[in-house]
Parts: sequence; C-alpha cells; structure tokens
Amino acid sequence: MVFVRFRSMALLLMLLVASDPARAELSTLFDPYQQLLSDYLQEKMLDGGGLVTAFDYRAALDARDTTSRLKSQRESLAQFDPASLEGQAESTAFWINAYNFFMIDQILTRQPDGKLVESVWDYGGRYNPFRDNIFQRELFDVGGRDYSLDGIEKGILLGQAYEEKGWKDARVHFAVNCASVGCPPLRRMIYTADNLESLLTENTHRALSTERQVRVEGESLYVSELFKWYEEDFREASGSVRAFIRQWAAQPVTRQVDGSGELNFIDYDWSLNKPSNFPELRRPEQPSDKASADIVLFSQPYCPGCEAAKHYFAEQKIPYREYDISASEAARETFENLGGRGTPFLLIDGKRMQGFSIPQFEHYANMPEHFGK
Repeated sequence: MVFVRFRSMALLLMLLVASDPARAELSTLFDPYQQLLSDYLQEKMLDGGGLVTAFDYRAALDARDTTSRLKSQRESLAQFDPASLEGQAESTAFWINAYNFFMIDQILTRQPDGKLVESVWDYGGRYNPFRDNIFQRELFDVGGRDYSLDGIEKGILLGQAYEEKGWKDARVHFAVNCASVGCPPLRRMIYTADNLESLLTENTHRALSTERQVRVEGESLYVSELFKWYEEDFREASGSVRAFIRQWAAQPVTRQVDGSGELNFIDYDWSLNKPSNFPELRRPEQPSDKASADIVLFSQPYCPGCEAAKHYFAEQKIPYREYDISASEAARETFENLGGRGTPFLLIDGKRMQGFSIPQFEHYANMPEHFGK
C-alpha cells in the first residue's frame, strides 16, 4: 500500500514537472520556434562544405499560424525560470535559442511603416549615440525580466559569470544570428544540451568554409568583421584569430590561412537574411530585393491589365522590372511561390498587388514618397 502510494506520488511529481514551463525540456519549450524554423528557414550546402541559410520572412508573415506561434513562444519564455537550467550545455543552448528566436520575432512583429525591414539597422540607433539600437533595447521577456540581445550574448553567453564557470565559448559567435547576410548561418534545428557541442563545432566549421567569413586573395587573408569586433574572445579561446580559424576550420581553409600574409576584414553585410539577398539561394531570373527598381511586374502575353500597367509606368516615367511567366520557368515558380493567381501581379516595395488599377497602385506605392509626385 505504501509502495503504491509512493509510486503514485512520484508519477504525479513527474507530470507536474513536465507541465511546468519553468522546468520544460528545451525541445518542448522551443517547439513553436522549431516549427517556424522547419517551415521557413532555407539551407543550402556549398561546394567545399560551407553552408548558407535564409529565413523567408514574407512567407511567414503570410501564414495564418505565425502570429499564434510567436505569441506562444513569447509566453513560454516569459514563464520560464532560467535558474532551473542545469549545467553549461543546457544553459548555453537555451540562451542561443532565445537570442535567435527574439531576433526573428522582432522582425516579424515590428515593421516600421508597415514594411519588412531591409536591415536590422532600419530600427535605428546605428548612428545616433543617444538612441539604443535593436541589440541594446531590453524588449525580450524571459522569466519576467526584460533582456536585450546584447545582454543575452555579451552579458550572459560571453559574460563574466560564464567565464568564471569556464563556460565561455567563442564559438557562440557562430551560433547567435543577427538576421543579416553577413552572419554565420542560422540552423533549422534548435540547440539542446545533447547537440550543443556537435552543432557549435559543425556550424563554426561550415561558416568558416564560406567566403563571407574567410577567404584569401593573393597573399592576403580576409576574415569577417566578427573577428575584429570580438578579437579578444577569439584570442582568449585560441591565442589569436588565425589560431582560432586553424582550430575549427576545414583543412583546405587552414592551409590557405597558413600560407597567407596580411590580415584584412570583410565588410559586414547587414542586409536582411532573406532568400532574395543570397545569390546562392536565388534561381536564375529570380527578382532580387537589392535591385534598384522598387516595382516588379509579373506578366504574360495577351494580358490587357499588363499592358495597362506598362503604359502607365511609361507615361509616368516609373522604373520597373518585368518577368514574363510564360517565357521563364524560374519566373513562373517565383510568381507561384509569391501567391500570384493571375497577371498582372506586382511587387511594390515588397507588397503584393493582384491585378492593376491606378488608384490601387498609388495606394500601394505611396506615390508622393517614392516618386516625388
């Protein structure tokens, strides 16, 4: 009788722990974030072992369940007690996931003027010393306390407390993702206590195998500005920037580093890490958001609306790019992926417009702002 009662109490305790968000396993705690990664993160392996990834923010914004997923993840983190984390692996994995989720959440939920940002610096603060930038703002609730992204990365993951425990790891710089093209790749799986070591090693290895992070031109070695901004972390970890690269990069990269001379830094690309900003992820003829024109027209022959749009653009001297979906398989695939249901179909500063009329176009394009009318 006592044994049965004890077993029942033990089972009850297990159920309580499993249902308590303050004690949840990371895979359960970050399930909404994992769903977003599974659905919207694109990965591509490169020749030589490198990896590039991009998050399809527009597809996520168009999905009906994105708002509820973001809300659910924010609420779970707000209820979670980080003091319940056990050991280096679980703690480090938790804070990496939190940083990466909050960065995506920021972009999907805060859109100046109702538009997806082109860079995290669109939130301001880059050149104004009197205004906090997105990395400095304490916007992100964990356990009832608001954290900044800098507070998570520099204050916790690379901070004094972790250093005193022997937990500080410079490879974290290749795990946290600042939603920019120049960042090391975001991964489609969350970090856990079980995969932390292998995933940190792999992601550092794959990042260093891309020319955005390391390349040699002539006898000069070019490395990401991460190595300039956080040189002290890499020096503490391995003795020098070159030594860190030798320790964690693939052999072809280390051989290049060994034979190189002067150290230079690659200008960091702060463009948003969306698919169209990565040449490796763009199909031939796929529109690029970095092109100079603000308007993309998807058309096909015998389309009166297409002709009306082109006539209006010519009359008003409005620049645009045209993609004939009947002549290009890549253009048609892009058109379908964007949700096009017929032509004309337009992208106007990233906003989608089905069909064409002058009042509708002027509403979408905000003519006075964009074209000086």
